[in-house]
Amino acid sequence: MLRSLARPLERCFGLRAGGDGLMWHADLKPHASGDYSIAVVQANRRLEDQSQVFTSPFGTYVGVYDGHGGPEASRFVNKHLFPFLHKFATEQGGLSADVIKKAFNATEEEFLHLVKRSLPARPQIASVGSCCLVGAITNDVLYVANLGDSRAVLGRRASEEKKNKVVAERLSTDHNVGVEEVRKEVKALHPDDSQVVVYTRGVWRIKGIIQVSRSIGDVYLKKPDFYRDPIFQRFGNPVPLKRPVITAEPSILVRKLKPQDQFLIFASDGLWEQLSDETAVDIVFKNPRAGIAKRLVRAALQEVAKKREMRYGDIKQIEKGIRRHFHDDITVIVIYLDQHRGSSNKMVKHNAMACTTAPVDIYSYNANEGDEEKSRLSVNFWESNQNQPKKRMSASNLVAESVWKTIESTHSVNEEQLSVLHFLFGKNFERATRIVDQRGVKKIIGEPSGRSILQVVGESRRKEEYLCFAENYCACYSFFYDIINRGEQLCCKHQLAARLAESLGACVEVKVSDEQLAVLLSEL
Repeated sequence: MLRSLARPLERCFGLRAGGDGLMWHADLKPHASGDYSIAVVQANRRLEDQSQVFTSPFGTYVGVYDGHGGPEASRFVNKHLFPFLHKFATEQGGLSADVIKKAFNATEEEFLHLVKRSLPARPQIASVGSCCLVGAITNDVLYVANLGDSRAVLGRRASEEKKNKVVAERLSTDHNVGVEEVRKEVKALHPDDSQVVVYTRGVWRIKGIIQVSRSIGDVYLKKPDFYRDPIFQRFGNPVPLKRPVITAEPSILVRKLKPQDQFLIFASDGLWEQLSDETAVDIVFKNPRAGIAKRLVRAALQEVAKKREMRYGDIKQIEKGIRRHFHDDITVIVIYLDQHRGSSNKMVKHNAMACTTAPVDIYSYNANEGDEEKSRLSVNFWESNQNQPKKRMSASNLVAESVWKTIESTHSVNEEQLSVLHFLFGKNFERATRIVDQRGVKKIIGEPSGRSILQVVGESRRKEEYLCFAENYCACYSFFYDIINRGEQLCCKHQLAARLAESLGACVEVKVSDEQLAVLLSEL
């Protein structure tokens, strides 16, 4: 089983060779009004930024979705928002601010339905959300819609006389309570709650939790009834609410493009934490087009290195997850605006229709096979878990298996068995026993088939949940890196917790439909 998992994963891990294995980019592509460039660098264990550019003869659409609490919401928006835009624009005869608002609302409602369906199996999904920045250009009109603190910035010529100078014009509103005006707005909406915005861990946060005041998702901060839901109370992070403390109402700007407008920069807050609007615009203006988004990302990473008194090369060597302590995921899309100024290649670009979507996860991205391999892998888990031939075991594995078989047959564990397992697995076993003691292992059972999978709560502050086949697989980072890729451990702490809880009958059983179980498996 481990070998069959390793083969496709090794191909994914191959991206680490040379350069920055956590960066992906498309240097230059055409769109209806000019060219565009896109780049993404991953810092989180699972990439939470998602992005896309859709080009057609009738317009260009840009999306940057910066997730928080996990990637589920940003991935959902990436799949659903543009189709809703197309649907409502078709129904109403073209794009408008009203069409954009309807698309945002429909995406929010659909994600709420997903949360309600998934809650029994995955209560943490109620605390997942995403910022959402959308740009659209059609008939020389620019639309910018925003939730959260991703940002759109325009680079335009200062004047006809100063053609060699550009100025930065911010087109979006940062919905972040670190901004005094936003903080006042939130407090004004909740005059009876003195703790609606508090200063904690070095920044202002709504209810001491979240910095953004608008998003897709974050259902537990929008729907007071989630606080009373017994499932979410038991496994989630309930916050007592009288009314929603954040919204999904986008700020929308509509602007006629002008001859002096040169280019647009759409980026997640990971870029703007390191570069000012003016610095980013200056970099784009003074450098060649090809690879310009990647150049902006590198400029941001160089700032990170400078602040930490490190070299840029050192930053590139830091693994995902750990890298989040140095910088956030960063997504940058640069859109050049040529056609309204009489571009000579007008007809060529008007015939182009395409969609560029950044990889769901940079680290495991393979240009041709990554997503396909992952899909095949998850679809075949049931059979491979049951039917894999026995592989030759190490002495440590043989001893461990003997102890496990005894525990499984008696549904109890004694001090001697605990000592042996602790000797074999060290601190990982200590952590596993702590997880089991805290009732952190769920057995999700599909009905009517009776098939099941285990889900283990991690020990980080985010309380992320990992799907496990106790003997063969875990969705956590350590399983892929320390076990599959480096072979440094026999198994991860989540696998140990899953096997121990199942052996002792200490799992929390959650029953779902077979369809819901299939949805969980498809995300492996």
